[in-house]
Amino acid sequence: DTNSNSLIDPGETWLFSASGIATAGNYSNTGTATGTYLDSSGTPRTATASDGSSYFGANPLITIAKVTVDGSSEGDARGILSGESISWKYTVSNTGNVALANVTVTDSASGVTPGYVSGDANGDGKLDAGETWIYSALGTAVVGNYNNTGTASGAYTDTAGHVGVATASDGSSYLGADPQINIDKVTVDASSSGDGRNILFNETIVWRYTVTNPGNVPLAGVVVTDSHAGVTPAYQSGDTANPGKLDPGEVWVYVASGTAVSGSYANTASATGAYTDAAGHVGTATDTDASSYFGADPQIAIAKVTVDGTTRGDSLRILTGESIGWEYTVTNAGNIALSNVIVTDSASGVTPTYVSGDTNGDGKLDTTETWVFSAPGTAVVGDYSNTGTASGTFTDAAGHGRTSTASDGSSYFGYDPRIKIVKVTNFDGASGDNLIVTAGAPIWWTYEVTAGTGNAPLSGVTVVDDNGTPGVPGEIGKSTRLNSSHT
Repeated sequence: DTNSNSLIDPGETWLFSASGIATAGNYSNTGTATGTYLDSSGTPRTATASDGSSYFGANPLITIAKVTVDGSSEGDARGILSGESISWKYTVSNTGNVALANVTVTDSASGVTPGYVSGDANGDGKLDAGETWIYSALGTAVVGNYNNTGTASGAYTDTAGHVGVATASDGSSYLGADPQINIDKVTVDASSSGDGRNILFNETIVWRYTVTNPGNVPLAGVVVTDSHAGVTPAYQSGDTANPGKLDPGEVWVYVASGTAVSGSYANTASATGAYTDAAGHVGTATDTDASSYFGADPQIAIAKVTVDGTTRGDSLRILTGESIGWEYTVTNAGNIALSNVIVTDSASGVTPTYVSGDTNGDGKLDTTETWVFSAPGTAVVGDYSNTGTASGTFTDAAGHGRTSTASDGSSYFGYDPRIKIVKVTNFDGASGDNLIVTAGAPIWWTYEVTAGTGNAPLSGVTVVDDNGTPGVPGEIGKSTRLNSSHT
C-alpha cells in the first residue's frame, strides 16, 4: 500500500502471509482475495479471485532390524558356542515417503563394520520408500553375555535445501556359551581322604569324584570314567536344579570302590559333558584328574643261628657247658618301614637284645635296613632247638594298623663226652677182683672200655696201666673210635 490510502490501487501489489507446519504427504490449499468498489451509479461491487498452492510433505523415515546369525540360524538372546564364526544381519527399510540418500549403517561394537549386501533394486543409490536393504558384518562369538547395536541413517534434501536426517537403531544380543567341566578325584580310606598317602594293602578303599561346572551353560550327557579297568564311577548326588544337566555352580559326586594293592598306585578320572547351541553346534567339555596312593605291605623276616665262638649255623655239634649265643638277623621283607620291632625267643630265659642296624636312628626298620639281635646261653646236653620271633607294625593314614610276624628256629646237638673202664684179673679160668692166685702162675688183665653215659663218639682212645702198658688184643685193639655200643 504505497500511498497508504488503504486502497489497493491499480498497479499496486499487496503481500499477505500465513504460517503453518508442513504435514506429511500431498497437501494443497487455496487462497482467496476479495475487495469492493463503487460503480458509476454508486453501487458497491465485489471483486474476488482465488489461487491454490500445494506441496509434498516429505517424511524421511528409516528402520533397522538387527539379528545375530549363527550358521543357518538367526535370532537374539540365544546361546552360541564361544569361538564360533558368527555374523550380524541388518535389515534396513524406508518407512517414510521420500527416497533417502547417503544411507549408512554402523555398529556400536568396535571393529564391527556392516557392509551393504543387497536391496537397491533400481541401483540409484537411494533407499526408496518401501525398499529394504540388507547389510551384514562378521565376528566371532565371545564368552558371556554380549550385545551390540546397529544404527541406520539416511538423508533427504527438500527444494529449499533443508536436510532431514532419518535415524534408527536396533540391538542384538547372544550368550557366548563356554562349556567347561572340572573333576577332582581323591582316594578315601575310611574317614580319611587325599592323594599320595599310605594305605594298607588289601584295605577296602573308595574313590570320590567331585564334578563341577565352571562354565556358563548347563552340560548334558555328563559321563565320568576311570582309567583303571574294573573301576566304574557311579553317580551319587548333586543334580538338583535342572534334572539331567550339570548346571553352572552345581556339584555332582560320583564314587567307585576297590581294594588297595601293594606298592605305588595311580589312576586317572575323566569327566565329559556337552552343550548344543541354537544352531545345533555341539561343544564338548572334558577334564581329568589323577589320584594316587602307596599300598603298604608290612612284612618282616628273621634268620636265627646258633653262635659257638666264631662258628655260626644250625645243627652244630657243641660241647655241653660251652658258652654260646644266638644271633637273630631281622630284615624288612615288605615295602614300608616298620615300627615297634620286637624279637623274642621261645626258650624261657632267652632274651634277645638289639645290637645294630638302625642306620638312620629313627627307630624304624626301613626297607633297606638289617637289624641284628643277640642272646647268650650255655650249651645243654643233647638235641636242642629254640625259635626266634620278630614282629613289627605299620599304621596307615586312616589309622589302620597291621602287625607282621616271622619266626625262625635254630638247633644244635650238645655233646657230653664220657668214658668208662672196667678192669678185671683173669687166672686159671676165673676172672674178677680180689682173686686168690698162685704165686708164679700166669695171670692177665682185661680192660673193658665203653662210652658210658656219654653221647659223643670218642677218638684217640688209649688205655694205660700203672703197672705197665696193656696189650691190645683182638678187635678192640684195631678200633680207632669208641662208640657207646662198642665194648
